[in-house]
Amino acid sequence: MRLPSNDVHARTEPSSKRVESPVTPSQVPSQGEDRKSRRKAAPANVPLPRTLNWVKDLPPSVKPTALLRQYARIANVFAATWNDPEALSSYMNCLLRDDRGNRKGLPPDILHEIRALREYHATINAKHSSTWTVLRKRG
Repeated sequence: MRLPSNDVHARTEPSSKRVESPVTPSQVPSQGEDRKSRRKAAPANVPLPRTLNWVKDLPPSVKPTALLRQYARIANVFAATWNDPEALSSYMNCLLRDDRGNRKGLPPDILHEIRALREYHATINAKHSSTWTVLRKRG
C-alpha cells in the first residue's frame, strides 16, 4: 500500500532530526513539580503603571499606601476593575468574606484601606447612577 507523500508515515529517507538524549529518572519532575510548572503565571506583586496612575487620581483620604506596599497584586486588580462596578464589588466581597474557611485574613490597616476604597467607589457610582437614572426617565 502506498501512502500519500504528505502523510507522516510516508517517509522514504531517514529523518534529518537529531535524536535527543534519553531522559534519566532523576530528570523527570515529580507529580507536584509537574503540576506547578503547568500553573498560570503568578500575579505581579509590584504596582503596575496603570495602578500607580489610578492611585494618583484618588483623594488623599483613600489612597491605599499600605495595600500598595504589602499587597500590590490586589491593588493591581482594583485598578483594573475600578470602572467595572460589578467586577470590583465581587472581588472586594471575595477579599472581605472567607468562603473557603481557611484564610488567615488581612491585616487591619489593609482592611481599613479596602473598606475606604469600597465606600469611596460606592459614592462615585451613586453620583453617576443617579445622573443616568434621571436621563433614562426623560427619554
